[in-house]
Amino acid sequence: MTENKVNLAFKEQKGRCLITNQNVSQGDILLVSKPYAIVPSITKKNDICANCICISKHQTHPREMIVCRKSCHHVFYCSNKCEQQHWEKFHQYECSFLDKVCALQDNDYVINYALLVMRMLTQRLHDILNTSPTVSSEDVWTMLSHFDEFTKEKKNEFETVAKILTEYILVKLIPHLIKDSHEFIGSIQSFLPDHTDAKKVEINNSDQWLSQMIHLCLLFNDDTTIKVVKYLLNKVYIVICMEEVNSFFHRTFVYDGYSQPPHVYALGVYPFATFINHSCSPNVERFSAEEDGTKFHMGDIVFFATHLMKQGEELGLSYLKGQYDLYIKDQVNADEIINSQVNRKQRIKNEYFFDCECTRCLNESKGELDKSFMNFVKEFKCTNLKCQGWFIPSFEKQMYCEACKISR
Repeated sequence: MTENKVNLAFKEQKGRCLITNQNVSQGDILLVSKPYAIVPSITKKNDICANCICISKHQTHPREMIVCRKSCHHVFYCSNKCEQQHWEKFHQYECSFLDKVCALQDNDYVINYALLVMRMLTQRLHDILNTSPTVSSEDVWTMLSHFDEFTKEKKNEFETVAKILTEYILVKLIPHLIKDSHEFIGSIQSFLPDHTDAKKVEINNSDQWLSQMIHLCLLFNDDTTIKVVKYLLNKVYIVICMEEVNSFFHRTFVYDGYSQPPHVYALGVYPFATFINHSCSPNVERFSAEEDGTKFHMGDIVFFATHLMKQGEELGLSYLKGQYDLYIKDQVNADEIINSQVNRKQRIKNEYFFDCECTRCLNESKGELDKSFMNFVKEFKCTNLKCQGWFIPSFEKQMYCEACKISR
């Protein structure tokens, strides 16, 4: 990462967080975070290069995307170079298994997170082989999972995905780590690090699934093999839970223009950035790098300060996009403010499993608009009335709208 003006810290009752390591000004870029794993959204896969994550601007600049060498039609590329790079690093392992993942169910959201976790597992192979040192994998396995707080429906869904992705490890990834049968058990045990939460997971019908794996993967039907494969399944389940509460979406205005809401075009896992805690009145915002620059590349997430911050101040990022409608209305009553705050607080609880107690929540619970958030909206919401974008900085600190590109 570059432009790193933050340090990792620990605070009582909050745990790990990021704080500034110097005084910063409004618009200063604090952190450029690179992904541990990133994949195009399944709904935009035809327009996004699976390797460099560049967006095809085919509406105004027609371009024929390149398919993979096996013509799987699950990934597309902007160039032969990208196809070659992606094949060597990821797609040679994933290609023949993508049909199974993409057939999970008629739900793009499930397919998206399954593909992202699949990419995390493929990346893990490179970690073990020491072929990809760009982003440390250590922070990945320290992310919170909240495995016991999901609904029963979500847990059942995760179990289904975990079984498919554990099969992927056994069939496609483990064979690249072993030379003979004596290394098989050790490779399964070490493929994913031990995790305290994984020891507490109980997955339904795991015995039935395991019997299928023994036949499919020619596993030894002995107590040791059964034990290590079950534990691997549990660890994959935990990785799914971690992805669910820690991944970042990338949004763009390229498709429908600045007057329409942005589209999600990719999603990724950024381990270091997950240490930024939530605030409904953020002092930090972010944008996705849609083009390569001198200090960032496509797929990176750039975090910047929304106002002056002193050295040692904690970063706060809103986990929920939007949530500003009341702050651009001509008139708003106390009941509207309170109801909006209650709904937002419940959504945070449902999706991220904590009770937000930020200053904005406190003020709005009393029927009062929060002045700090009001200033944030006033200063960063695009001044073009038809535009739904926000002002973001360049590295030269000039502010311009992410959507319509006007500057201020």
